[in-house]
Amino acid sequence: MLGSVIPAYIPGESAYSWVSQYFVQSAYSDRNRVCDRLFHHPAIRLHPSLPGHIEATAQAAGVDPQYLLHHGTGFPLYALTLRDKLQVDTLASAMLGEGQGLMALSGQAASKLAFGGVCLKWCPACLREDEQDVGCGYWHTAHQLYGVTACTKHALRLQTLAASAGGIDRQLLLPDPEIPCEPSRPYEQEINLSTYITALHRYLCVQSPTESLAELYQRWLGQQGYLTARGHLRSQPLLQAMTEFWQGLFADITPIVPPGLANYRYVSGLVHGDRSHHYLKHVMLMAFVSRSPAEFFSIEVQQVLPVPPARDAQAVERAVLRWLAEPLSMRQVARQTGYSVGYIKQLALRHNHPVEHRAQRITAAVARGIWRQAFMGVSRQQIAHYHGVSVGAVEAIIQSHQGLSDWRRHLGSVRKLREHRDTLTTYLAQHVDASRGGIEQACRTAFSWLYRHDRSWLYQQLPAPKQSVYHPSVDWAQRDRALVAQLEQLDGEARSLSALERALGRPDWLRKYKARLPLSYALAVRLVAAYAAQHPKP
Repeated sequence: MLGSVIPAYIPGESAYSWVSQYFVQSAYSDRNRVCDRLFHHPAIRLHPSLPGHIEATAQAAGVDPQYLLHHGTGFPLYALTLRDKLQVDTLASAMLGEGQGLMALSGQAASKLAFGGVCLKWCPACLREDEQDVGCGYWHTAHQLYGVTACTKHALRLQTLAASAGGIDRQLLLPDPEIPCEPSRPYEQEINLSTYITALHRYLCVQSPTESLAELYQRWLGQQGYLTARGHLRSQPLLQAMTEFWQGLFADITPIVPPGLANYRYVSGLVHGDRSHHYLKHVMLMAFVSRSPAEFFSIEVQQVLPVPPARDAQAVERAVLRWLAEPLSMRQVARQTGYSVGYIKQLALRHNHPVEHRAQRITAAVARGIWRQAFMGVSRQQIAHYHGVSVGAVEAIIQSHQGLSDWRRHLGSVRKLREHRDTLTTYLAQHVDASRGGIEQACRTAFSWLYRHDRSWLYQQLPAPKQSVYHPSVDWAQRDRALVAQLEQLDGEARSLSALERALGRPDWLRKYKARLPLSYALAVRLVAAYAAQHPKP
C-alpha cells in the first residue's frame, strides 16, 4: 500500500501526467524515492506519449491497465501502423512492463524522419479550465500526441517544454500557469491536422480496424481518380494535390511538422504497404482523402476500381493496335483498354502508327535529333531543353526505338564504373597507408557500387587486410571488486547514481552493467539511500 495521497485519474489525462500528479502530491521531495515506490526502481524516465510501466501506474491509480494504455498514451496510433499482430502485442507488453526498446518497437526507428526532441505540450485556455474544474492543471493525452500542435477546442497553438534526458521528463513537473507564454493562432491546416490526429486516437480507443491500411488507401485513391485501372499510382497529380492541400504546414521558416514530409515520397510505400511507417505519414494521406477517421474506415469495397487480369504481352499489343485503327483519341483508347496514354503512345510510335502531337513541333528532323542525342547518352532534361519539347515527348521517342533504353542504361553503367573507379584510385594515391575500413568510410558510395558491380577489380586495388588484434576477455568479477573499492571512498558524492558514475569517470556504467556488476550496483544504491537520509531536501 502506498504511503502517499493517491490522486484520482482524470479522464483524458496522460499516464505521464498521473505519475507527475502523484509525485507532486506525495510526501516525498525525492523523485527517485517516489519512482521506487511506484515502479520498484529508483531511476525511471517516462516518455510523454510512449511511457512504460503502464500496468504498475494503472494499479496505483485504480484503473484498468488496458484502459490507461489506450486512453492515456499514444499506443493506439503506433499500433495501427504496425504490420502484424505480433508486433502490436510486443509493443503493448513493453509499455505495460518496463518499457525497454519502445522507440524501435513502435516503428519510429524505421521512419527516417527528423522528429526532433520530445516535448510536453499544453494549452493555456485548457489549463485555466482544468484548474477551475478539477483544482489543478494536467497534461492532456491528446496534446502529447506527435503532430498535434494546436488545441482543437480553443483553436490556440500549444505551448511546449523540452523533455529530454535530464530535462523536464525526469523532474515530473505539471503545467504551471506562471510560465510566461504568448498565445497564438495556428494555421487552418495545422488545426485540421491536429483535429484529425485527435479524432483518430479517440476512434482507435474504441474501434479496431480489421482491414489493412494499404487496401483502404487503394479504395480511396481509386475512387478519387489517383489510381489507374491496373492499380498503379498516378503520382504526379496526387503529389501536386497533396502539396496544395498541406502547403500551410510548411509555410514558415520553421515548419510545423518535419520538413521531410513535404516531398510526399512516402505515399507510394503507404499505398503498397511495403513496411511500417510513422503514423504521422499515414495521417497526412488519411486526412487528404477523407474528412474524418470514421469516414476513412467505412469506405465500401465496391468503390475500388477493377484491375484487369494479366494478359499475354503480344495479345495486349494486338488489341491496342486494333483500337488505334479506330477513329478514337488515345485517351478514349486508354479508357477502353485500361492502359495508360503513355503506354499506348509508345506502342503506336513503335509500330509506325501516326500520332497527332498536341503542339506540332516534333518534326521528323527533331525526332532524329532527339534519337541521336539519346544514343550518345545525353540526359532527357538536356535533350528536352535543347529541342524545346517536354521530357515526356523525349521519353516517348526513346521508348519507340527498340533497344535504345537498354543501350542508355549500359552507357550509364559504364559512366558510373569510370567515375567510381577514378574516385577510389584518387583516394588510394593520396592515402597510401589507409586501411580497408578507412577506405570504405571515406569512399562509401564508390566502394558500395564497386562491391556490387565490380568486386574483382575492387579487391585488386585494396590493400591487404590487416591482421586482427587479440583482445583478452574482460574479467567482470575483478572489475566489480575494483569498483567496490572506489565506491567506498565516494560516499560523500552519492547524491545520485549519475553523480557516482561521473565521479568514477564511467557514465551510465552502474545502471547499464548492473547484471555484471552486482556488488558495485548494490553498494551504489545503498550509498545513495544513505546520502538521501543524511541530507533531506527542505
